[in-house]
Amino acid sequence: MDELEDEISESDDEDVNRDDYDLRMFGISRALPVPEGLPDLSSGPPDTAEAYLQWVRYEAMNCPQVMRVDITAEKLTRNEESKSNDNVHGHSQSSSLPDCPAWAAPSVTWVREFLLDFKLFRQQLLRLAEEHQQELSHVNVPASRDMQHWGLICFGPSGDRPDDSNAASRQQETSTSTCRLSDNLNDEGGSGGGEVVNASFAEGFLSSEHGGALAQPCPNISERISGPLLKTVLAMDQVRVVSLLTWLIQEFQELQYISYTRSQWLFSLAAVLEKPIHCDTGAAFRALLRKCCALRVKAANKSDPQLPILNTLIAVAGGYFGQDEVLSKVVASEDLM
Repeated sequence: MDELEDEISESDDEDVNRDDYDLRMFGISRALPVPEGLPDLSSGPPDTAEAYLQWVRYEAMNCPQVMRVDITAEKLTRNEESKSNDNVHGHSQSSSLPDCPAWAAPSVTWVREFLLDFKLFRQQLLRLAEEHQQELSHVNVPASRDMQHWGLICFGPSGDRPDDSNAASRQQETSTSTCRLSDNLNDEGGSGGGEVVNASFAEGFLSSEHGGALAQPCPNISERISGPLLKTVLAMDQVRVVSLLTWLIQEFQELQYISYTRSQWLFSLAAVLEKPIHCDTGAAFRALLRKCCALRVKAANKSDPQLPILNTLIAVAGGYFGQDEVLSKVVASEDLM
């Protein structure tokens, strides 16, 4: 009896050692008994599972640890030239931005300067949140899923979803209610009215260099009341920020224009959104990017009041949050993360 137990114990130890060897050498545990030694190469392809595993082991043991691939200088030069020709106006095939008139697209210089301002703006908001952490903890904000309450906060009782018959008139009202600004705007203006969107937001997309008009929609009284307030945005945790941002983008997909208030909220939430972002948030930014590009293509001329807003959101979603390959290269080259 003792001899039988010893034989069983030795057999178990041998199986354990063999499993360790298989796991160490081939990265898998043994599922079938594999014959030892070399496979019979003269008998043709394996016809059993055991013979197949023996063949796989033989080939795995003869694979080199490092594979070396020769690259011709001509092919490398061609790839480098293709990359160097990419710019914001002439997108590569990998870009998600559809073609649009040259006067409607921002220049590389504008994108770079705007994203730098956006980065500094985010840093300012972060410092404010840290300095006023105690006061912000007493600010009451709705739950992340209470979109009915958030809708009232964002757009007021009138909402932001007119029917299609009123969409054209709403667009005309936005166009006729623009404020002409002087050409010598500086970068040190304050936000005013307690709104998160400061002068850099307005000035950034008002530069004539990006192909838009030097005009900013003047929000009416209801828009000022329902626009994003600094204390509200800074008091929101990341769950609320992501939830509201996603909801606003989803609602935007069904509209044929973007209101000034919605653009304020999208910009403000993006300014306090922490990186790196979740894949679902990235998908929402891509949806925003596609929608803004689709509306930009429909712009009639460079004086369209929607152009500055659309180009700003395209730069934020596609460039700063990396959802367009071409625009994200500007971020990487300037270390704007």
